[in-house]
Amino acid sequence: MQGDKAELSVLTKINVGEKRAKGLSVKTDVYDADGRQVSTATTRQEEIAEGTSDFVNHLEI
Repeated sequence: MQGDKAELSVLTKINVGEKRAKGLSVKTDVYDADGRQVSTATTRQEEIAEGTSDFVNHLEI
């Protein structure tokens, strides 16, 4: 955190099992105490082979 800003990284692991998946995305929204959205980030992967894949969203708040 620097001054009144903070950086946030959110790691999401998606397990598609033995299947292939196409066009997956993970969206992260951050809200303040008053319910206002203060940051958003989306990570997309066009294709995931079987198993687990990591999605990392980096946000500045």
